[in-house]
Amino acid sequence: MDIQNRSDTTTDTRRIYIAFAVSLSFALLLWVLKIVEYLGGLDFTQFGIYPRRADGLVGVLLAPFIRGSFAHLFANTAPIIVMGALFFSINIA
Repeated sequence: MDIQNRSDTTTDTRRIYIAFAVSLSFALLLWVLKIVEYLGGLDFTQFGIYPRRADGLVGVLLAPFIRGSFAHLFANTAPIIVMGALFFSINIA
């Protein structure tokens, strides 16, 4: 293995670790938000998308962070981590 291949392998490994960390951080953020919602007795669905209402447009930005239940969040966690890591590890350059 020459120096160039070793450098490429190190760069690829670093990119994969960063991609995994980003997607894992997003999944953890979703869990923290759901726990805060539950423990605080809050209802974040008010920030969801509501059709034909101007204040419902805020939900376009916030809806990805809202989950209806812990079962919904649990079912979404693994796909978010795996697909997020794959998405962020793609070499765009």
